Amino acid sequence: MSQLVPLPLERLACDGLLPTAIYTAGKTGSVGGRGGTVLLLAKGSRLTPDLLERLKERGVCELIVDKDFLAEVSREEPGVQAPPVREPVPVSAGRRLPPDALIHSLTRPAGLPTPERRQAARARRDALAAGLDALFADAQPDVFGGPSPLRSMALGAALSQTTRALSRRIDGQGLRTLSAQSVENLCEDFDLFTAVGLSRPANAVVEPGDGDAYSSLLSRLREHAVRTTHLALAIGTIVGLRRYELEQLAMGCLVHDAGMAHVDPALWDGPHRLDSAQFVAVADHPRHTLGLLRGVPGIPAGARAVAVQIHERADGSGYPFRLKGGRIHRLSRLASIADAYCGMTADRPHRPALPSHSAVRSLAADAIRGHFDPASMRAFLETVGLFPPGAAVVLSDGRCGRVVEADREWPAGPRVELWDPIRDCFTGEVVDLALRAPFGPEEAGSHERPRIVSTDEFGDSQSWSL
Repeated sequence: MSQLVPLPLERLACDGLLPTAIYTAGKTGSVGGRGGTVLLLAKGSRLTPDLLERLKERGVCELIVDKDFLAEVSREEPGVQAPPVREPVPVSAGRRLPPDALIHSLTRPAGLPTPERRQAARARRDALAAGLDALFADAQPDVFGGPSPLRSMALGAALSQTTRALSRRIDGQGLRTLSAQSVENLCEDFDLFTAVGLSRPANAVVEPGDGDAYSSLLSRLREHAVRTTHLALAIGTIVGLRRYELEQLAMGCLVHDAGMAHVDPALWDGPHRLDSAQFVAVADHPRHTLGLLRGVPGIPAGARAVAVQIHERADGSGYPFRLKGGRIHRLSRLASIADAYCGMTADRPHRPALPSHSAVRSLAADAIRGHFDPASMRAFLETVGLFPPGAAVVLSDGRCGRVVEADREWPAGPRVELWDPIRDCFTGEVVDLALRAPFGPEEAGSHERPRIVSTDEFGDSQSWSL
């Protein structure tokens, strides 16, 4: 016999036919079987607001219903918001992933990002950045602004102080906590977590002689570390990494540029491309990072490998050790692509940032030339597509929009939210450009599915991401 449960009258949904009978308590008032209950409304009865009013007038305030039908006949309590709908993160059909890969248990909020979701994603990003600042607390030396013959000497002493401070203050437990929190943030909202890595940073311009230039440059390194961590974790999730592997990946990405504290800031963001001697000085910073991590307990080998090998390349053209192919750790191969993308899409004094789609195409071409591991590049393209989320695009039928989601199977066929040029805003209508997707109403009479023919800048092309 089905179990009967109580239901307040105000929670009875009045929008159709009843799928089950509804009772009210009799004088004996027993709930749990049909003894002590009185049939109030038969199965198939039509519920209307007038009927509910009549029941209230009769003094009925609580109903008794079959527990199996409770969800169908009730509505949410007033003032109680329904839990957000979540859906699984898609897995590429051709991938054979380990059974304990994080992606198997990962869900994401359904639908387009809302302002509330974007605000929450920004808050999580900012909390991670603040945690990274705390990890290197008091490691920023005072740098004197303005030209001075003593500036180089003072700068050298400041960098020496920074190195000693970093050696003392890289907290292994704090780094593990930040990496675990990064993975939790990914689980909270995979799409917007990925968007943090894809979003172009709002870099502040550092004027020559600015006394706060060193702090500004450190802020850029921190922002780069946060973006690289987000994008690398997204790629690692798609490729099937386990939670502990993702945490190691995050640890390495968060501190991979710590060794830049040994490098003259003028080389970090100089207005010209580096000459050979300057490049050697900058390319040595992973060795300094390794030295800073050597005395820190609790840093797994995978995390150390990422921090030191993130600038290596599959063909041996990277630095600092010119490692090739399989000698580069698997996690480092993933991180190197994320690091390169984030660097290419950030402004530098000697060049502007590349648009996201141009950076993707450049990286794909580098992979063809052998610079990047092919399997890692495939995972990157599955994660972001040829046109990453947030990219403004023009379709072959003349419509414009922004990419809101990459397609795992069709990198050139993302989902695009359309733009209304008359109202100067996005419409909320989404077109799926993947070849396997059914034709939408606008394309039903056409023999050709719309495709992306160019990229353009209009409206707020970065507003989807964050």
